[in-house]
Amino acid sequence: MENRNNALHYKMYKSGKSIVYAGLATTAALAGLVLANTNATAVHADTAPATEQTATPAASTATSAQISAAQKAVSDASDQVTSASAAVTSAQSAVNSAEQLNSGVTAVNSANQAYKDALANQSNATSDWVDAVNSFQNANSAAQENIDFAAQHAGFDASSKNAASQATAFYNGVVSDNTAVASQSQSDYDAASASAKSLQTQYNVSSANAQDLSDKVGAIQAQMDAAAVAGDKDSLAVLGGTKQQLLNQLATANALTSKLQDELKKQQDIMAYHKQHIADANGAIANAKKAIANIAAAKSAASELNAAVAKKDAANKAVVAAENAYVKVMNNYNLPNSQQLQKLEDNVASDATLVAADNNTISAAPEYAAYSAATSNVNSLSAKVSNQTAAVSDAQAAVTSDTAAVSDANTAYNSAVAAQKALPSDATEEQQIAAQKAVNNAYEVQQKALQQLQVDSAKLGTAKKTLRDYNKLLDAAKKAQSAAANAKFTDANGNQNSIANVLAAKAQHQAALDAAQAKLDAAKKNLASASDAQAALDDANAQLTVAQQALKDAQTNYQNALDALKALQGNTNPDQPTNPDQPSDKPGQNTGDNTNNNTSDTNNKDNVAPNFTGEKNGNYYVNGKQVTKAAYDAHVAAQSLATVKTSASVKGASAAATANDSKALPQTGNENASAVVALGAVSAMFGLGLAAKKREF
Repeated sequence: MENRNNALHYKMYKSGKSIVYAGLATTAALAGLVLANTNATAVHADTAPATEQTATPAASTATSAQISAAQKAVSDASDQVTSASAAVTSAQSAVNSAEQLNSGVTAVNSANQAYKDALANQSNATSDWVDAVNSFQNANSAAQENIDFAAQHAGFDASSKNAASQATAFYNGVVSDNTAVASQSQSDYDAASASAKSLQTQYNVSSANAQDLSDKVGAIQAQMDAAAVAGDKDSLAVLGGTKQQLLNQLATANALTSKLQDELKKQQDIMAYHKQHIADANGAIANAKKAIANIAAAKSAASELNAAVAKKDAANKAVVAAENAYVKVMNNYNLPNSQQLQKLEDNVASDATLVAADNNTISAAPEYAAYSAATSNVNSLSAKVSNQTAAVSDAQAAVTSDTAAVSDANTAYNSAVAAQKALPSDATEEQQIAAQKAVNNAYEVQQKALQQLQVDSAKLGTAKKTLRDYNKLLDAAKKAQSAAANAKFTDANGNQNSIANVLAAKAQHQAALDAAQAKLDAAKKNLASASDAQAALDDANAQLTVAQQALKDAQTNYQNALDALKALQGNTNPDQPTNPDQPSDKPGQNTGDNTNNNTSDTNNKDNVAPNFTGEKNGNYYVNGKQVTKAAYDAHVAAQSLATVKTSASVKGASAAATANDSKALPQTGNENASAVVALGAVSAMFGLGLAAKKREF
């Protein structure tokens, strides 16, 4: 057995060497194939062949077809200039028309605004006049009462022209007289007050003395009572004499106190008398001053009323003049009259007033606060229910995902356990460890998935409970809202009503308002030109700018085409060499496609590279700059000529003109075809040898 194995190993060794040799040979064959393909790359007509750095100067060899194409490019560019010029003329005409329309619209709008301003001024003036009338009436009523009183007491005619002045003089006299009376009364009052204070002091002393004597009499009487009880006649006689003396003194003190009290009362009466005189005089002064102020206010109100009347009359005249000017300018510019439009606006205002009245009725309802709070609560809870519904949906999605993850983890775990059980009895320790590790990993993933499912399931339960709670609260809030809406109340007209009924009426009024507004908007379409005039002018100016730029570009393209034609006709320097290391671009091919150059010309529309020459999205570019098709065709013709001239100069062909006419280059891509075929055959042979060696084993 050992010899047989050694022989087998030797045979495999020899065969292995053959396989290595075959692999090396195959690698060499593939390398040769790649080199052959690289060397066999065909020369394209768009690339000049690599030659020496300096080309031999060539004479102008433009063909008649190239010159004809260049002439056509010049003609096309000229046509574009003519077309662009016509477009500029048309755009300028549109601008002129838009300016005329805008001028008319501006005049109409100005007149309309002046009319509206006049109406607003008239409204303000009328309001001021009403206020002035009310102010004058109130002020004049008060002043007339004061004038009548003064006329009655001063003896003048209350309806005379100077009645107000005479009444003012009368009240000034009242103020002067009562000021003097108040001053004298204040002096008398102060004197009586000083005397009263002195008497009050004496009265207090006398009253205290009388009280003291009275207390002593009481004490003697107590001693006498004690002596009588004791039967002490001597002491009783002595105390009796003392008591009599004290009684005499007390009588004198009481008499003095009474006298002082009477005198104090007299002074206090004098003080009250003068105090009343002072109050009466001050009242008369205040009334007189008020009367003077009323008369002055009436005079001022009369002056303000005259000014308000003049302002109102001027405002009325201004409204008439503004309305006439507005109608006149509308007729001058042949624009529709706005009378019907005003009527529609009035309808909208009337319906809006009804809706506002409905809103006022609702807000004035006693149940409005409850209805508003309930409505706010319903809206808040509705938002919470919506958000919580989304939260439940998200939680359910998480649980669904977790369930799928648990299922996958169970499957993986079961597979790992099955794989472990399927291990053969002679499995290596490494295989057993790997199988156990796979089971442990699967179990860990399974437990994590189960834990996540439990967490998300708990979240789902909490979210559902919260949603149920919100729905219960929402149902209760809706019932409260309905109760508040249907509660009866007495409206401003004395009718039994409810917020629900008012809301229904408001819905009808709102529908009417919407319909009236729609009619108003439809009517305003007749004046659309007025509102769009400025926009039309702006657009016309923008179009003119575009047309002018297009004309400028067309003129530039025409000059480029003309220069290209002159170059073909030999008017350029024929001795300028061409650098073969920088081949000309093929029309439509971007020579920078294999670079990472993101720079582009800011004037092109397609974000092409700076060296791009060709067509993209219907636009034509030369060296990254957008040009017209005519200029592009001229550039193509010139570049084709330059390519042919370079090729003819390098090869030194005597038949350069003929080569230019045919525009053909020699085919060089088939010279290595035989080598490629031979290498392919060798590769196939080595491959078959490898296959045969494998079959031996």
